[in-house]
Amino acid sequence: MKYIQIIAVAIRLFPLQALLMAMVTGVFVLGTYADVRHTTYPFGHSASTTLVIWYSPGGILQDFWQAETKGEAREEYVEVRGRCASACTVVLHNPHVCIAAGGSFMFHQAWEIAHDGEEPHANPEATAVVFSTYPKGVRDWIIERGGLTDSPLIMTAREAWSAGVERCR
Repeated sequence: MKYIQIIAVAIRLFPLQALLMAMVTGVFVLGTYADVRHTTYPFGHSASTTLVIWYSPGGILQDFWQAETKGEAREEYVEVRGRCASACTVVLHNPHVCIAAGGSFMFHQAWEIAHDGEEPHANPEATAVVFSTYPKGVRDWIIERGGLTDSPLIMTAREAWSAGVERCR
């Protein structure tokens, strides 16, 4: 059974290896978060698509949020099997998200992109909106560690399971 594997930066960093992997496995690695194809969830669920995150450093929050809401509308399942950092963590809003052993989430406060020589700065409003979309157990875990600040918080798979995030089978 094939399912789509998303590696956010692998194609840019290792294009030859990504092409070889696709040729050997028959699974084509996509370079963007939102470009997913029809598939079947490999663990007994039925869904129109499955997004597998092996490594995502994050990016522009609006882009990830738009991709996530479109994925939810398609009843997309999300498997976090590696690092899901920064804006990638909006997938926690999805009711069909799971995390596998070896997966992790990295949280921090939202930042405003610098334009025309401006310094980047924290965006408390965006931080509050994103924080409010996380499941209660995840929010509690973040609060216990001082909240979303400049310092990254790493949530391991084991901690995510304890916070109520489903375990991928």
